[in-house]
Amino acid sequence: MHDNDAAPISRELEIEMVPVGGDLVLVIRGEIDIMNVEQFARALLTACQRGTNLVVDLEHVPFMDVLALRELQRTRYALERHLRSLQVTHPSRSVRRLMVAMQLEDLLVA
Repeated sequence: MHDNDAAPISRELEIEMVPVGGDLVLVIRGEIDIMNVEQFARALLTACQRGTNLVVDLEHVPFMDVLALRELQRTRYALERHLRSLQVTHPSRSVRRLMVAMQLEDLLVA
C-alpha cells in the first residue's frame, strides 16, 4: 500500500441539528468509532443542553462501536433526569444488532 492509499487516521462526522416540532433531531453521517466518538459525545451534550427531547437519526451511519452506544446511554440518563427522552431512528442492521446486544433496543423508534 502506498502512503497516498492509506485511510485517514481521523474521521470527522457530519452532524446536523434540526428542530422538528418540539424535539431536536441530530442527523449523523459517517461511521462512529474510537477515532471520532468524542465529536459524537460533544454533539449529544450540546443537544441535551437545548432543553428538548432528542431524536438521533442514524440512517447514514453504517457502523457504530460500543463506545458510541455508551454515549447514547449516558445521554439517555441525562435527559431522563430532566424528564426528557432520547429516541434512535433508522439504525443499520449492524447498529440495531449491537443496540439489542447492549439492551438499548427500547430507544429504537419502530
